[in-house]
Amino acid sequence: MRRRWGGDRRLGAAERHFQTSRALAATLGADRLQLSCENNLGEVFRFRGDQVAARLSYARAARLAGARGWGDLAAVAHVNLALVALQRREGSTVAGEIDRVAALLDDHPRHWAWQVVGLLRSLRAAERGEEPACRAWWSVAQDRGLARMPGPDLWLPLERLSTAAAAQGWVDLSDAAAGLATRAAGGVRTEGVEVELTD
Repeated sequence: MRRRWGGDRRLGAAERHFQTSRALAATLGADRLQLSCENNLGEVFRFRGDQVAARLSYARAARLAGARGWGDLAAVAHVNLALVALQRREGSTVAGEIDRVAALLDDHPRHWAWQVVGLLRSLRAAERGEEPACRAWWSVAQDRGLARMPGPDLWLPLERLSTAAAAQGWVDLSDAAAGLATRAAGGVRTEGVEVELTD
């Protein structure tokens, strides 16, 4: 999946600014700013379609947050690593990253990232035909706010969940996931195509 925000020119400028900020933060010892820059560089690379660079940036963010004991911030980096792995159809990597997120958020039961944990675990259960687990994790995603904020990052797992649930005959779940996928993609169903998000 490749998304554009007003073209590669703006992404190039964002990349330069985040790289400059990251270097200054590292020089000054401003670890939280450096972490934020790493994560945002990962977003720039992912939106540009460069999954390898995105994964490296997110991994640096995860290591930095982990070294500082910032579990909730490390969890966000691991969510992003899971989303990159999902785009690459690396199921075992997705599962491993989501397990890391869940462990890091053990002391943060209301953190927004639980919606992604719930969604991706629901997807995995649906693809395996495990209806009780699928519905339980779908409920976790819903309880943590998925219906209120299905961002563009979540359209792919929502589309895949809709497809997997439909294949299992779970029409209610398929329809619910499809509706959220449409909202996440800005009103357009998008399985397997490039989505352009412009301002």
